[in-house]
Amino acid sequence: MSFVYHIDDNAYKLPAYPDVFGRRSVGLEIADRTYGIASSEPAAYIIYEEGDVIYTRQGADVLKKYFHVKLAHDELYSLLAGLELDKLAALKDLPHNLNYEPFADNDDHVSEMQECRFAFTGQQRSYFTFTGNLWQFGRRTQAPAELLNIFDELTQFNSHDATEWLPDEVRISFRCVDDRPEMYKDRRVYQWPARLPDLSAPATIYFPSERGRNSSDVYNIRTGKEQLDEFRRFYASMKDYSLVEICGRKGFLRYGLTFPV
Repeated sequence: MSFVYHIDDNAYKLPAYPDVFGRRSVGLEIADRTYGIASSEPAAYIIYEEGDVIYTRQGADVLKKYFHVKLAHDELYSLLAGLELDKLAALKDLPHNLNYEPFADNDDHVSEMQECRFAFTGQQRSYFTFTGNLWQFGRRTQAPAELLNIFDELTQFNSHDATEWLPDEVRISFRCVDDRPEMYKDRRVYQWPARLPDLSAPATIYFPSERGRNSSDVYNIRTGKEQLDEFRRFYASMKDYSLVEICGRKGFLRYGLTFPV
């Protein structure tokens, strides 16, 4: 089990996103530290000051489902009170590492390699990160009770009034490897879906390779909400470290869902 704990009073800089829900009060994002859909789409449990909540549930397939609900003032107060954030703030004297042991080469650690990022607003903005799977009973004994309470309250939250939610767009990074055939000689190459924006789309941004900086050409492709489901299913269908061919160019895809700040 790897459990790394760090807390910092500095402002936590989140990815830029349109301000649609106002300021975050509490946010927990959990991502697998492996390649693929699990690492690109974190489980997210975010509470906003005006009562908006985004939370995650696993779908019937590999894709997660994200939900949004607007809480009444008393519901928001009850949810925040149950987190007992004041008790978490008192844990600042904990050491940086709690029973931390590096993974051995033969460890079956895929389910262990989860990186959690938690941020909350009290008298000052605070955040911490840790690695480890707090859904596994045997691993929870190494985490403080105050953290487990928050983790459980957030990850078990559900509302019958919630509706499914996805961001308005996703930015996809495509790093070309055309000039390095040794990188794709034995890899499967997937064809980019014809209905999705490609390298020639007006919104696609091209970053040419620069000697001493980028070793490859990079394209940022923007996919709107109406095309997001098709892209997510395409990405989930790929094997680890597979290549994609777009407009005759071969490369690797990376992306990540971002949530309102």
